[in-house]
Amino acid sequence: DNEEELVFAARYFWFAGRLKHAKKCLDKVLKASKTNAKALAIFGWLSMLVGSAKLEKKSIGFFDAALNLAGTENIAALLGRAEFYVRQQQFDKALDDLNMVVVHAPNFVPGLVEKARVLTMLNNWEEAMDTAHRVLQRDADNVDALRLMVLYYLTRESKPVVACERIKVLYRVLREREPKNAELRVKISQMCSRLANRIPAILYLSKQFIDDACQITPLKAEFITERAWHHMLLGEFDEALRLFTDASQLDDGNMLALFGRMQCVVLKKNYEQAGQ
Repeated sequence: DNEEELVFAARYFWFAGRLKHAKKCLDKVLKASKTNAKALAIFGWLSMLVGSAKLEKKSIGFFDAALNLAGTENIAALLGRAEFYVRQQQFDKALDDLNMVVVHAPNFVPGLVEKARVLTMLNNWEEAMDTAHRVLQRDADNVDALRLMVLYYLTRESKPVVACERIKVLYRVLREREPKNAELRVKISQMCSRLANRIPAILYLSKQFIDDACQITPLKAEFITERAWHHMLLGEFDEALRLFTDASQLDDGNMLALFGRMQCVVLKKNYEQAGQ
């Protein structure tokens, strides 16, 4: 088989989440030639994503090999090595690689997004926001950049009014770009609600994300539990208690739902029922 076609197929399977199929394609390429930089870079990503700590540690060897062969213009290898360093909490090294990505591909949005993310980990919020603005100049509806903006205005700036406006934009963008992505909605909902400082306007906006997630995936106890927490934070204890009970019935091992039920009962001043 043609090496380029196999690498293309491997990349397709990788993006589709079919890692075993991707590995089979790459095995054929690397068996014929161990100097295919594109194949080595993708193999590094697969090693990192497969869920094995042992293989993850080996992944940097593939990224280094790809970069030695093709130089720093191999964007996939640079991004992979940066992600490896992030997982090892070596954020300065990750930033070095991401800066090289931006030099070689200044309009490559994923590279800018990753750079902004790593800058927040280095607590360099000013440069992180500058980078996020660069992303939004190229892609006004970029979900990752908008999430960073929301995080920034909820924490570093503590500007709830501005944060609310950004959350509204993020909600609209998600409905357009990720209409079926329940997991992402839950993550955003959790971020906003935990940082809302019990401000009702933020909590009501945050609740929209978890409401949508529960519509997309109606019978997931984890999502129902999160929805219940929102109602409890808003002081709507009866509805929270009902949802915590529903979540417990779906998953009797859900300790968060059990704890939430008890907390609701206590907050309703029903101490006797809580003791039972």
